[in-house]
Amino acid sequence: NGKLCSGNGKCKGGGTRKGNGKCSCSKEYDGEECDKCSSGFYESFKDASKLLCSPCHKACAGYCSGPGPKACAKCEKGYEMNTEHGCMDIDECIVSKPCTKDKFCVNTEGTFRCMACDKSCDGCDSDGPDNCAACAEGFQLNKNKVCVTDKAA
Repeated sequence: NGKLCSGNGKCKGGGTRKGNGKCSCSKEYDGEECDKCSSGFYESFKDASKLLCSPCHKACAGYCSGPGPKACAKCEKGYEMNTEHGCMDIDECIVSKPCTKDKFCVNTEGTFRCMACDKSCDGCDSDGPDNCAACAEGFQLNKNKVCVTDKAA
């Protein structure tokens, strides 16, 4: 297209006589002339003079053919390929019960977090004294099925 590095990078040593004159492409672009999309990006626009590369969906591992999780060639860790929807988040909390007894699992996009149970609980499946597996020492279940201090019960 006549533009240096296809307009998608800089010439190494351009004007300084240092460097080798090769292209240093912007992160979205690849190739000797910065005329291809790099891994993790796809061709969102191309004509005779311009190439526009856009980032793949965060669920994609490397290559994708277009926008969204359906266009992923492979899924990132924490996602699995679904024939209808493409790369979908794995709910690690359901699949592997990754947290210790004194914590509960919260699924997040691509991963999970283990959060501390309420101090009144001896094991739990969610936050608060009403989600205890059992009451901790010094606490007991009241008529509303909430762990309260022995004194309050």
